[in-house]
Amino acid sequence: MCRSTHVALVVAILVAVTASCGGDSSTGPNSPQRVLVPWSRIPGEIAYSYNGTGGSALYLIDAGRQDVRLLASVRPDTLSFINLAWMPGGRIAYSQFVPNVYPYYSLWALTPDEGAPQLLYSDGDAAAWSRDGRLAAACIDETLCLDPPATVSLRVAGEVIGTRPAFDPDGAHLVVSLVNVTNPVGPDGLYIIDFQSGSLSLLKAAASDSELLGDPTFSPDGSKLAFSTGFGGSPESEVWVMDVDGTNAVRLTSGHSDVQPSWSPDGTEIAFVRDGGVWLMYSDGSSVAQITDGAAVSIAWHP
Repeated sequence: MCRSTHVALVVAILVAVTASCGGDSSTGPNSPQRVLVPWSRIPGEIAYSYNGTGGSALYLIDAGRQDVRLLASVRPDTLSFINLAWMPGGRIAYSQFVPNVYPYYSLWALTPDEGAPQLLYSDGDAAAWSRDGRLAAACIDETLCLDPPATVSLRVAGEVIGTRPAFDPDGAHLVVSLVNVTNPVGPDGLYIIDFQSGSLSLLKAAASDSELLGDPTFSPDGSKLAFSTGFGGSPESEVWVMDVDGTNAVRLTSGHSDVQPSWSPDGTEIAFVRDGGVWLMYSDGSSVAQITDGAAVSIAWHP
């Protein structure tokens, strides 16, 4: 998948979501956001973003304060607050996409209630941070950017697509989604990097060339990995959970567009984006409920 194809795919997804959100007159930067589930089901904080005809906005669901507040918003011609991720120290990182302006993507961060966003990198997308502050991101050349650099090269293995990678709780491993993987490495799918050995191993293979596996995220205890699956040409996507060695994969959702799973700090709940909304379920897929009456394109639960 070349960069232009990747950009076109992301634009198509975001335009579809934006169109659906724009039709919801109750959602926007200045609209009140109500929590629809008991606060006891939302330990900590969940950041989520909205992209609509009025622009992009970033919100924070704060169980401690029992409120939802607007953190930032940008003009309508910029798609922002994509691929949300929490950084060590409580900052919220995100990707920003500006159509027809190369390199298209940039990485930004802000601290809730403390000033304006700051530019982190002008050529990165879909970032993740380890607990000790190391960065992994999809670069504009579709390779993996690591800061600080590590002796791991994915250029000969495949292309890193624009979904968030995931560090395990110890920071010893990183899971990434790869496409156009070259033999003899293996098929497209989710791969795990062992930083100590520098090895790259297949965790979960895509069922076909049209299936995309993305949004990997480790449970807080490091024993499980949640991820999403989708097929080219289909609006449906699903959330799955499997053991960290790639076995015992279980589908948790179906029949909707479900993406970006994010674990609660205690590992009992998973938040995710469903059909452009913020939803919640227990880690076994039960008790599915909508969290807010607002729309969303990206979410991240504070670890």
